Amino acid sequence: MAKLVNQLAKEWFKKAEADFDFAKLGFRETEHYGEVCFLCQQAVEKYLKGFLVASNIRPRKIHSTSVLINVLQ
Repeated sequence: MAKLVNQLAKEWFKKAEADFDFAKLGFRETEHYGEVCFLCQQAVEKYLKGFLVASNIRPRKIHSTSVLINVLQ
């Protein structure tokens, strides 16, 4: 079970990193700052969900970073 949890956490982190990479690229190469902000929010959400999974906490199917942070407290 721990191996499955670690793999799922890695998948969340990989998706988060992809969003963050595109946000950085968009910030440098375009003026689409709304989309950059959206991708940053998505990256944070996915990092939080990965951290929850790694902590053996099943993340809720939500998009609220504040709710996800409160789960960690």
